[in-house]
Amino acid sequence: MRESVAYELIKKEGFEEGLQQGMERGLRQGFVQSARRLLVGALEARFETVPRSVLTMLQEIDDPDILEMLHKAAVRAESMEHFKEKLRAVVEQ
Repeated sequence: MRESVAYELIKKEGFEEGLQQGMERGLRQGFVQSARRLLVGALEARFETVPRSVLTMLQEIDDPDILEMLHKAAVRAESMEHFKEKLRAVVEQ
């Protein structure tokens, strides 16, 4: 009976830890998706259209800090070409 109780306790702790990790991963993924949407929205507001090549490169980035930095670059960019240079530099790192 003790093994059964110990086993159930370990199983419950493992489940709770897995659930917590899954929630954290989901929150991060949601934040990254929102940051991407905001960045694309800023580019559309600034330059009207966003080239498919830019959208493809943005999909490769999953670091929220980099997406935030790119958002600022999008707002300051003189042209889409200027933004693409910044984006390429980030992707090539």
